Amino acid sequence: MIVVDNLSGPLTGAHFHNASAGSNGGVVFNLTPSFNAVNNYDGAFGYWNANSTTAFATSNSVQFRNEEIYINIHTQAYAGGELRGNTNRGFTDFAFEEIDNGKIPKDITYGGGLLYTARMTGVQEVPAATADASGVIGVLVSADGTSLTLNATFADLGSKFTGAHIHEGAAGSNGSLVVNLTAIFVVTKSLEPWLRLKYLLHLWPIR
Repeated sequence: MIVVDNLSGPLTGAHFHNASAGSNGGVVFNLTPSFNAVNNYDGAFGYWNANSTTAFATSNSVQFRNEEIYINIHTQAYAGGELRGNTNRGFTDFAFEEIDNGKIPKDITYGGGLLYTARMTGVQEVPAATADASGVIGVLVSADGTSLTLNATFADLGSKFTGAHIHEGAAGSNGSLVVNLTAIFVVTKSLEPWLRLKYLLHLWPIR
């Protein structure tokens, strides 16, 4: 899943390139068809596998593991690329700061707002769920604290999706419902070759 915002103009191209951070490399996969014109090219969701036009190979897996793949987003104003970032294993982008002899996550800013991420697993449910489902969430709180934008992807649900909510509560505890997300997201679903059903949620700002 890729989400972009505040580009200088319409997206003209997007690709995976092979190179470490700070270096340029050749295109290894064309992401442009994965962006949806209906949503003003602000997000992409798709698959790169052995059946793709450019087949995913073992060498590409090694490149990802070595953090030698970057995404480049092109526009008319920036033909060589307006946005770029290397993919990382896990959340290695997150910085930490020392407070009271301990380490806590440091606030990550994006466009003046605060960016948070989370991994979703069944064992974090209270009580724990035994399903194999998993997910990743990115949450951007606006600089003025008046809005929140959330993007999430999840896979391998044990049955049909029925709802999503934001709750107030610390890890390991249940909390009251704050916002019902079920009615405000756009769901795109697709079947992978091994028949895993995935959903993409693109949640517009909640105000």
